[in-house]
Amino acid sequence: MEFFVPSTTRRAHYINNLGWSYLLLLPTLFVPGSQADTLFFANATLWDVRNEFLYLTAETEATSSITYVAAFGKRDEELVVAAKNDALNKLKAAVVTMLQGKQN
Repeated sequence: MEFFVPSTTRRAHYINNLGWSYLLLLPTLFVPGSQADTLFFANATLWDVRNEFLYLTAETEATSSITYVAAFGKRDEELVVAAKNDALNKLKAAVVTMLQGKQN
C-alpha cells in the first residue's frame, strides 16, 4: 500500500483600500494598507499497489490572511506554514474519519 499526500500553495499580495495613503511615503511605516493571502490545498490518497485498488481519498484546503504595514509585513513562509498546518490538521481529521467508517 502507498499513501500519497501532494499539496499546492497559492499566494496573493495586493494593496487594500488604505493603500492610497502610501503616496505620502510616511504612512508606509504605520498604515496597514497591504494584504497577503495564502491558500493551501492538500490531497491524500491511499492505494493498494498490488491490485490497484483505491481505498480512500480526501481533500482539504486552508487559508491564511494578514493585513500589514508595507514596511513590516510577514514573510510568505510564515503565511504558508500557518495555512499548511491548518490544512494538514483538517486532512488528518478527514482521513481518520474515513478510516473509522463514519459518514460526514
